[in-house]
Amino acid sequence: MSDVVFFGAKFMNTQLKLHSAILLALSTQTAYALDPAAVDFEGIQVTPTLEIAGSYDDNYLTLNDPESSWITSITPNVKIMGFGEKSTFEASYMLNHQIYHEENADNLTNHFLSAKADFEFDVRNRLNLNAGYSRTQTASDAYTLGELNSFKSANAGAKYIYGAPSATGNIEVGVNYDSIRSTNGENLDVERDSTGADIAFVYKATAKTRLTAEVAVQDFDYDSNDALDSQNTSYLLGARWEATARTTGYAKIGKQDKDFDDSSIDNADLTNWEVSVEWAPKSYSVFTLGTNQRIDEGLYGANHVDARTNQLAWKHDWGRGYTSQMNYRNIDRDYSNGRDDEVNSYGLGVKYMAKRWMDIGLDYQSTRQDSSSKPYDYDRDVFKFSVNLSL
Repeated sequence: MSDVVFFGAKFMNTQLKLHSAILLALSTQTAYALDPAAVDFEGIQVTPTLEIAGSYDDNYLTLNDPESSWITSITPNVKIMGFGEKSTFEASYMLNHQIYHEENADNLTNHFLSAKADFEFDVRNRLNLNAGYSRTQTASDAYTLGELNSFKSANAGAKYIYGAPSATGNIEVGVNYDSIRSTNGENLDVERDSTGADIAFVYKATAKTRLTAEVAVQDFDYDSNDALDSQNTSYLLGARWEATARTTGYAKIGKQDKDFDDSSIDNADLTNWEVSVEWAPKSYSVFTLGTNQRIDEGLYGANHVDARTNQLAWKHDWGRGYTSQMNYRNIDRDYSNGRDDEVNSYGLGVKYMAKRWMDIGLDYQSTRQDSSSKPYDYDRDVFKFSVNLSL
């Protein structure tokens, strides 16, 4: 599996947290060294891969009173790609089955399906489409202590870009839809639909630098907990750049407001920012720095959460098939009901490309959460050995 993207959609909400334990299990690995071969079916390329992993998790429920387990995970993945004259298509499906060897633990199965299509009608008109569906089960970070987080979620989005890549100005217009539902009768208060739209003006300042001005709106409609129905609005100014052959990234800063439909609930606002910078002093060594601050949807009785994330990662190719990765992440969550959580995690990993179609990985991930709600304090360490296979 490719590296997890830590800084994504401009309205990051609790769906990120829903999958955090799954992403931890799937992403505590180093740079993707595998070089999988595709099978060509009349221009359609199909690329299957398989990861088999064994791990030891000393607190798989992320509780103050830890329980440990050995875990075997099996993760097949298939990617399908097609190419038209002015279009590309991609679809992927991944299944992750986790077998817990602790007697009282449940085995977990997760499904992830995604698709995207890119069209270039002419030099001035481009369209990007994406859609996804997932069914996930997580034992860690449970919203109700002792109960699984079990959800199905769906999303769809489109972005239209007007203007040639070399033009002085471009306009980008996007729309998106997200839905989340419980599949085990728990956590019904987080079930919701959200729809959004955004528009950005992109100005070419130099050959490799673009200045941006964006406005985005997201509407949240809860299925049963309608007191949290609300609208988020963000105003952001920023830049995208590829200043040299070694540095790429973007930075945006502005304001985000959250207005609740229920007038008895206080509205919220904060300084909103997103920064992601990739620096490669050498072609075989890459540093990535990211930070963002945003308003997340409410949890644990809170109407909303002010969340801030800082991330630093380093990937290095040592030659002769060996690669390594180090990462550090800090997350701070301030809940509107007074609860505060701070999470610090760091990871180390090494991977050996034994064959073009096989690599072997060894990883360690450590996480510490300090919460003002003491039952949610926890320490967690995960050791993982994995084998990735392809054609």
